[in-house]
Amino acid sequence: MKFILTLIITCSSVLIFGQSREFEVNYRYGISTNNLTVLQPNTLTRADFKEIQSVWDQGIEFYLRREVFKKIHFSVCSGFNLSRTKHFQRIVEGDGRYHLDNILINSNRIEFEYGFNQDLRFKSGLTFYAGWSLVYRRYFKDSKQYFSDFKSNNEDWIEYSYDLKTYYNDYYESELNHSGQFGNHFRLGLKYPINDQFKLNVGLSLTTHNNFFYDFEYWINYYVGGSEDPTSTYHFGGIMGTFPDTKFGIRDDNLFFKVGLTYLLNQNN
Repeated sequence: MKFILTLIITCSSVLIFGQSREFEVNYRYGISTNNLTVLQPNTLTRADFKEIQSVWDQGIEFYLRREVFKKIHFSVCSGFNLSRTKHFQRIVEGDGRYHLDNILINSNRIEFEYGFNQDLRFKSGLTFYAGWSLVYRRYFKDSKQYFSDFKSNNEDWIEYSYDLKTYYNDYYESELNHSGQFGNHFRLGLKYPINDQFKLNVGLSLTTHNNFFYDFEYWINYYVGGSEDPTSTYHFGGIMGTFPDTKFGIRDDNLFFKVGLTYLLNQNN
């Protein structure tokens, strides 16, 4: 914590009182690195497809940068972003033969960043940059619940209901060892000058430990031979009520493409 406070105070003071500052705005769109691999079924992972899966993560970034070592074009930066994430949870029939539905999970958060950038500038005006930031995340809601009474989807011989609750901004006992409130942001990109004041930005970035926790419970009723009453039932109990401090956990390391503009606030020559 002392390191974090020192980094925040140092970056903030340099940005406020320094010259050669840039203000940057980017739109970013990303996917979880979990989506870049094909699940290979074995005794440990063949049920992973039933877990929550990431769809996308997108948002708007705002940065203020200031050059602190002009000869090598090294700068410190501070900023924040507003992001929205979409995941889904499959509802799969007990024997795994039918994919009945998806529960769509949306979450909104704000992230604060403090870090540095290293630029490599060419005579043409083109700039290549690499950087790192420490990220602090805060979701707008500590928890969110998704619930449905019994319903059918295409088949009249089977119906299901579910209760799913997501948890943010705290740590729960799970297979994860990280709350997700802090993470890293690694970035690479190019800046191309449009005029004396503006540059066009394109880049790639990776953020780590975008974690959250959840509990999930669902029920399935089967109606065989046109029966009006359930002939059999299936229940997946999750962890709800059994171990209140234990949850399922999801970790996303997100790979982003970003595009935006940089505005030169002042230039110290």
